[in-house]
Parts: sequence; C-alpha cells; structure tokens
Amino acid sequence: MKHLKCLLATLVIGLIFQMPSVMAQDSDAGLAKLSAADESRYREILSRPIDASWLNLKKIQLYKEKEVAAAMLGELNGREENLIEWSKIDIDGKWNLRGYLSGTGKFQESVNVGNEIISLTKYPPSAARIRSYVAMDYLSINNISKAEELFKSAENIMKYEFRNVRPDGTVCNCRVVIARRFKVC
Repeated sequence: MKHLKCLLATLVIGLIFQMPSVMAQDSDAGLAKLSAADESRYREILSRPIDASWLNLKKIQLYKEKEVAAAMLGELNGREENLIEWSKIDIDGKWNLRGYLSGTGKFQESVNVGNEIISLTKYPPSAARIRSYVAMDYLSINNISKAEELFKSAENIMKYEFRNVRPDGTVCNCRVVIARRFKVC
C-alpha cells in the first residue's frame, strides 16, 4: 500500500514537472525548422479531404498524418478540428484529443473526453493512466474531491489488477491458467 502511494505520487510529480518541457520541445519543432519542401508537403496533407465512405482504418491513418502535419505547422485550430473528427471513430483519437485539450488549458472539455475514455478502457495500465490524467485535470479546475476519487481508483487498479497483466501486455485470469495447466477444466 505504501509503495503504491509512492509510485502514484512519483507519477503525478513526474507529470507535473515533465509536461512543460515536453510542450516546449514541441513548440520548437514548428515552421522555423521546416524546409520549404516539408512545409508544402505538410500543407498538402492538411488539405486532403477525408471521405466519409472510406474504411475507418484509412480514415484513422489520414487523421494521424494530419495530426502530425498540424503539429509541425503549428496549426492549432486545424489540429483541434482534426482531433475531434478522429475521436469520433477511434479511442486513440480520444486520447490525443484529451491530451491536446488539457495542454491548451481547456480542462473541463478534457475532463469530459477523459471520462468517455475511462468508460471505454479496460486494460489495467491504461485504465490507471487515464484516471491519473483526468484527476490532474480535475485538480486544475479545483475539483479536489473528484481528483481524489480518481486517484484512489487508479491506486486500486494498480493494487489489484496489475497482477493479472502478463509481461507481453495481455491480461490473464490466473485461476483459469492454473486450472488449464493441471487439466481441471
């Protein structure tokens, strides 16, 4: 219990101090360092329309390309619009939208998207991570009771559900594995 609290506190403190430096690195990668050819290539990617009749995999790939292009060009409005559209068809789009909204100070919107992600996420490490991120957003809007509730929920996931995650990332039910090993079921 004590070790989990230390781990959670380290995670929170690490996020607090790491985010400004990460954001500063991203802001340096704007137009100042792009060649004319790169800039035109990114602008062409942003101008590509996404047809609603395409398969979701193709649309997701184009949304990801547009996200990179918008970030490289510093197109904040285009970036947010792209993330909103992406988030409608893919949970990774929701994760990226939540991070973008939180990074731009739109904490209430970030909390709303984060709560959607919480309802969709089952993998224990991701479930604990999103609860911690949303708790940080709740702290930013001074809702300490909701932040505390989410931190406790993340702690419980780490405490009770991480043991079911195998090193290869799959979740297993240990009782089923043991029963199959000894041919009980």
